[in-house]
Amino acid sequence: MGVFKKEHRISNIIKDKLKACGGKALMPTLRGSNIAFWLSATDMGVEIDKLPNYILEWEHFDEIIKKANALGGKMYRGDALAQSGGKLGEDIPYNCMEGFIASELLFTEDGASITRRSTYYSGVLAWAGIITIHRSQGKGSFITVNAKYRNM
Repeated sequence: MGVFKKEHRISNIIKDKLKACGGKALMPTLRGSNIAFWLSATDMGVEIDKLPNYILEWEHFDEIIKKANALGGKMYRGDALAQSGGKLGEDIPYNCMEGFIASELLFTEDGASITRRSTYYSGVLAWAGIITIHRSQGKGSFITVNAKYRNM
């Protein structure tokens, strides 16, 4: 195994763990069901059965952890807001996972409705042991970056 470049470390951890499982795994969810995911055929990231024809790109995982760490290691998901038709920058803040993914990674315009993706990104990150997913404590579900990955 080679030395990881710091800017790609999270994605390399996920990729290596997935390859060790034969390229497929099941991610946990807060509702207790498991969702299948696998290495994309293009090696650009992972695919999931719940979002056909969409790739969770490797660099997105790196950027999500970088942003969560910049927020003190805790990031709200915003998944309920996205699922209920919330608008980016109006109902969905830019510093929650949904808002960050939409605005900074997918370049979605302000005021647009967005597809819920935080469930899947956080599920893969939790499966890899990089984050912990927490149920809402009145402000919505959130993630915390596990101590080992706080300075990445």
